[in-house]
Amino acid sequence: MVQRGIKIGLAIALAVLGSSYVLVQWLGHRSLQNQTYAMLQTQAALRKQQISKALQGMREHAKNLAIAPETLALDEVYLQGNMLPAQELLVLDAAGKLRYSTSDKLQAGSDIHATTLGKSFTRVRMALAPDLTPYSYFAPFGKPTLFLLQPILQEGKLAGVLALAIPAPALLKHGLHYAGLPRASEIIISQRQENEVVAVAPTRSNQGAAFTQRVLLGGTQGGAMQTSAQGTMATIHTQDYRGTDVLAATTFLPGINMGLALTMPTKALTPPAWVDFLSWALVVLLVLA
Repeated sequence: MVQRGIKIGLAIALAVLGSSYVLVQWLGHRSLQNQTYAMLQTQAALRKQQISKALQGMREHAKNLAIAPETLALDEVYLQGNMLPAQELLVLDAAGKLRYSTSDKLQAGSDIHATTLGKSFTRVRMALAPDLTPYSYFAPFGKPTLFLLQPILQEGKLAGVLALAIPAPALLKHGLHYAGLPRASEIIISQRQENEVVAVAPTRSNQGAAFTQRVLLGGTQGGAMQTSAQGTMATIHTQDYRGTDVLAATTFLPGINMGLALTMPTKALTPPAWVDFLSWALVVLLVLA
């Protein structure tokens, strides 16, 4: 009877120790996951703020150019002298005909309606407000280009439109630095294109990702890219565009209609020290029992 009681007590002790080991492992995993999500969210918000600040500076630059009398007068010395590095500038008349370009790839009198500028120009003409084109291929320049359009007003009426080609790589680099992030982390900036989501900047693991790395909307891979490009701010456990299991924080860049995602492979996560200590202690107790 005594021996049976001892066996029952021992079985209960082993069950408690085993359950405690499982609980410690689970709590450690949850703690690590929550800490990683919090870190990724903080860093994603910081990069969004940095890109937004840089974009606001470019908006102010375009606004100042649009209200300058020299722009309407097509003062070439003034226009050339007020360009930022890697920028191009177009001045359109109220009908959408090109009046001036800092690029020799476009000639005065060209009609921009058939290009990616067309829809954006129409919105500016109707609303008399600034607009941004998608970051997409612009045939005259032979490369993806992001244009910021600003109305040129004269006595409250549209006299023309200024189209400033924003150097997107220079803008996006404000969010592509890895200061404060673990070595295994990755930043992905992407945008939606019909039924796909396409990367628009290099990633840590693929320097040639811009406009080549694509995932299908609704597909199993690239969950962070899909979530961010569709305008959702979230923390998710998903697969990245390579099929790697990751934790991710996503946010949206409404000024340029792009998504930003920060990912961290789950295999690179290191449990807190207390998890290892308690797990080791419980294993020892189980062996001694």
